[in-house]
Amino acid sequence: MASATLQFLEKDLICLPKQLAASGLAEFLCVLYDQFQSAIINLDDAVGEEICLKRVPISILCESIIAAVNTVDREGMDSAVDRITHGLEAVRADLLTVAHQNEETVLRGQSLYRIRESKGTRLSQPLDLFHLPFELRHLAPAVRYSVDGTPCLYLANNIYTCWTECRLPAVSECARDRLDTVYASRFEFARPPLLLDFCYPPWALSRALDFIENPPVPELAGTSEINSPIGSDPVARVRYLASWLAIWPLLAAVSFRTPPADMADSKKQEYLIPQMLMVWVRRSLTFDGVRYFSTREEPGNNDNDYAIDYAFPVKSFGPVGYCTALSRLFLGTVPVDFGRVSASNISNLLSSQDFTQAESKFRRYMIVDRNAIWHYYGTTYCDMEYMLDVLSPQSL
Repeated sequence: MASATLQFLEKDLICLPKQLAASGLAEFLCVLYDQFQSAIINLDDAVGEEICLKRVPISILCESIIAAVNTVDREGMDSAVDRITHGLEAVRADLLTVAHQNEETVLRGQSLYRIRESKGTRLSQPLDLFHLPFELRHLAPAVRYSVDGTPCLYLANNIYTCWTECRLPAVSECARDRLDTVYASRFEFARPPLLLDFCYPPWALSRALDFIENPPVPELAGTSEINSPIGSDPVARVRYLASWLAIWPLLAAVSFRTPPADMADSKKQEYLIPQMLMVWVRRSLTFDGVRYFSTREEPGNNDNDYAIDYAFPVKSFGPVGYCTALSRLFLGTVPVDFGRVSASNISNLLSSQDFTQAESKFRRYMIVDRNAIWHYYGTTYCDMEYMLDVLSPQSL
């Protein structure tokens, strides 16, 4: 029989991302949070015992998020961030628990990637795919984790997720001259970051917990999935799941799915809480950015295929150039255009040693492209990763 926690994770109430109702963000969250807090007190297992100790912080978090939403139009973004800070401080220990355990389990060995389309200028330097330079900050749009005029560095854990986030047509539908204008770079951390971590959606946790409680074959009893977000240690697992549930109200508030037609609308209510969090990260002396699951892709077919995005705001401004703090946080490769990769067999572009090295790297397994499921290996997206993974990242 499934544990109370597994049954709870599989409830429609907990499933994400949500679609915002016409009633508006504040009212939607009020109803959602009331239902969540009423349901979670009925957990009658070890995780439920931990949750009993967190009911007050959870309530403070819910109230602060709603207060921030109700404040932003009347008093502005800074006042709204002040309101939500109260809730973030209430669950700070849980935010750190989730962040530190995720750092041990999130697809270790994968790199970060970024793509950019440039129709007028060829890109040749790592900084060409970094955040918008300060002299162009007026072009920085308000998107999910960005406010107007504040450059932000967006990355993803694989090229295909980068591609879908940019809402580009499938590579197979792009002419060569279009692919010549789309560039990709690989980024690596120069030091370990501290992140607000929302990278695991409920389905990832429920699948991992179901594997432990109902192993597919008896020989796997007592083990966990390779990239399990909850691990196999029962004590650490209870602690992690309780902390993840404690910050679930925040995860729900940043994970609304928006229709493509709304892409140009910078005032979307769905983006209010993510934008507040990015302002909060900018103020923070310890947190560097946000890691979150992509709402552009459907749940993966296996534990290699978590589609994860990253957002890093600039920490300071200057008249020209780039953020010193972010420049010190990352290393980056020179850009490579998709035209070059798509027109050739990747094995002909790399030495046999480089190809073997690229083949051995851990990366995603399947993608859903053109309404079909494809092996990632052999796609242009994967070939681009092969190309970038043998380049040496440079200081920025």
